[in-house]
Amino acid sequence: MRPHRLALGIVLAAILLWLAVMVIALRALTLPDAAIGTVLVVFSAAVTDAAALSAIVDSGGEPIRQTGLGAAWVAHSVSPGFVGQLRQRGAIAAFPDVPFGPVLAGCAGLVAGDARLTRLLLPPPPG
Repeated sequence: MRPHRLALGIVLAAILLWLAVMVIALRALTLPDAAIGTVLVVFSAAVTDAAALSAIVDSGGEPIRQTGLGAAWVAHSVSPGFVGQLRQRGAIAAFPDVPFGPVLAGCAGLVAGDARLTRLLLPPPPG
C-alpha cells in the first residue's frame, strides 16, 4: 500500500503545481480595462451565445469567432476601454488573442494554418 500512496502524493503535487502555474500565468496575461485590439474574451458558461455576442457588439467590438470552448470568443475593437466595457457586460476575463487555432492550446491545441485538420474537427461555420 505504501508505494501507491507515494504515487498518489506525487500525482496530486504535480496537479497542484500545474494549477498554481496556470493561475499565475492567466493573471499575468489578463488585459487591463483600457485595452483595445483583438482579444480572447471569456464569459461564464451560463452566458448564452446570443448574450455573449450582444455584449461584444454593445461594447463596440466585432466578434471574429467562437472558440472550441463555447464560452470564449475572439473579438476585435479599436474603441477605447473595450475590455472594461466587456467586463461591465459580464465577461469574466480578457486575454491577448492566442496565436493558435480555434481552441486554446495545451494537449488539444490545433495549428491555425492546418485547414484540413480544422475542417475535420470543427463543424462548418453557420451561413
